[in-house]
Amino acid sequence: MKYLLSVLLVFVILSFTHQPYAKCQTQILANDSAFVKEVLDVFVGEWEGHSTAYFPRDKDRPNREETVKVVGTKVLNGNYIQCISNWLSIEGRNRELFIYFNFDKKNSAYKVLFLYDDWGEIVHYPLTYNTGERIFRGIDTFTTSKGVKGEEHIEWWISEDGNEIKGKEFNHFETDHEDYWPMSFEFVWRRK
Repeated sequence: MKYLLSVLLVFVILSFTHQPYAKCQTQILANDSAFVKEVLDVFVGEWEGHSTAYFPRDKDRPNREETVKVVGTKVLNGNYIQCISNWLSIEGRNRELFIYFNFDKKNSAYKVLFLYDDWGEIVHYPLTYNTGERIFRGIDTFTTSKGVKGEEHIEWWISEDGNEIKGKEFNHFETDHEDYWPMSFEFVWRRK
């Protein structure tokens, strides 16, 4: 009987404390407005860097190399971080991209919105943030210009000192093999 009570007590204690520490910590931190502000404020400032777009399904198409300049500011009463970026290819083609980051309190999630001058679709999805790795991750769905549906995973790493941001994108088309997720884009921004 004593053994049974001991096992029952251990079971009850474990059932109340079973939530993983990392998940608990993320929930507490995500609801801490000072922490949320600190995470998003890393994007504020002037940045410059470079990027490479890859076209793994078109072996004859060369990679697109670009330089980038970014200005990140707080907008709409500090509820959003707006990053206005200009991307210049080595061939001289210029494109503009507006990026908006915010924290959606209702859903306890970071969000990102991309507005392109050369892509008419709205790209908007939630992001997770790993405090230990200092990395944002997100998933979006899209349709190619040829009507093929796909999914894209992004990862944005923030350096320990907050002066460098590295990003990678991987995509998967519905016509691909299940485990085919080639890298389609990568970039580095460095604080000016």
